[in-house]
Amino acid sequence: MNLRRCANFLFIVALATGGCAALEQIANGRTDRLGKPPFVVHYEQGPAPSSAVVLAPVALDRTTIRDVLVPSMAADFATLAAAMDARLAAMSCCRVSAMPLSDDGAPLVYAGSAAGETAPPQAEALVERWDKRPPMVLHLEEPSMEWLDRMVSQPPAPAYLWIRLALVDYPLTDEGLFGKKMVLGEGHDVPLPFLRAELHPLQVLQVTGALLAPDGRTLAAGAEGIHAMDTPFGAQAFGLQKEIDPETIRVILTELRREDLPDRPLKWEAALDNLVARLLRGR
Repeated sequence: MNLRRCANFLFIVALATGGCAALEQIANGRTDRLGKPPFVVHYEQGPAPSSAVVLAPVALDRTTIRDVLVPSMAADFATLAAAMDARLAAMSCCRVSAMPLSDDGAPLVYAGSAAGETAPPQAEALVERWDKRPPMVLHLEEPSMEWLDRMVSQPPAPAYLWIRLALVDYPLTDEGLFGKKMVLGEGHDVPLPFLRAELHPLQVLQVTGALLAPDGRTLAAGAEGIHAMDTPFGAQAFGLQKEIDPETIRVILTELRREDLPDRPLKWEAALDNLVARLLRGR
């Protein structure tokens, strides 16, 4: 049983055996079908917050650690996470909390293919029969009450940011009559070879974020793709998928740039900047 079918099976079992607790967990999340970038959903109208406190150092989200990576590889992301922390600390809009919160009960953002290996079971309901490929969806697992209680001890701020790295599957998009591309974010498309499996998704390294009000309400959530791992056509034929490795992380950290943007920022810099700006911008 693959991870997708297993997730659906567990979802049904939770409903059948979990009673109110299972229903509460399901009600505690929200799932939206995404269109074109930005891959950000604002849940409330109103003025955008002028600044925010980042609630913890950047790290891999708990789903990626649990279901995607070999545990020993998690440490390879430490340098990239530290570089993101330094960039967040230098932003005029943000300050980093001196009392970081743990991941236990924290908000969890999934943005990716509705049929991705780590997609939540709720995403399946957003696939329509006329879809050529499973759509891009955003699922927010709201923070637990215990986690929100800990957030109250944070420095007062107009809003709070929870930023994480994740590895997820993104769907393909058509480009012209025969071409394909991967849409990673605003103005960030990656052309793909003609010879590649039509429905086979790509693993993407992304940065995710949730913006919370002082009373714990989630104001917005979203993600921005950093880099897509394409798989040679021969390997796709056997259902294989190229995955991120330490060398790829090093290249992402120091070499891969957005040539289409002024000053050619590194792709991870552009993704982080754009996500934070979109979350804070409001509707």
